[in-house]
Amino acid sequence: MMRLVERSNLALEPEDVLVLPEQVGGHASERDYVDDVAWLARSCGCHVVGGSHIRETDQGLVNCGVVTDGSGSILAEYEKANPYGPELEVEACH
Repeated sequence: MMRLVERSNLALEPEDVLVLPEQVGGHASERDYVDDVAWLARSCGCHVVGGSHIRETDQGLVNCGVVTDGSGSILAEYEKANPYGPELEVEACH
């Protein structure tokens, strides 16, 4: 993802928000996904909405994500409330 940002020659500012696509984290571990989103935010110096990734829970798999500020600190975590299409087979928590 960082290579795409670098190639775009964007001049990102601290008040900018970089929004990543859904399931950008795929089936990465939750720790790797969060670390990658935080690293991207620190590297770009702006807020990042981390798309989503699949997290395993006791109730099943959940499509969820994080939002960070430019320092990489987590501001919010979220779970997709209304899965659709193939996600209905993945979402088992709600």
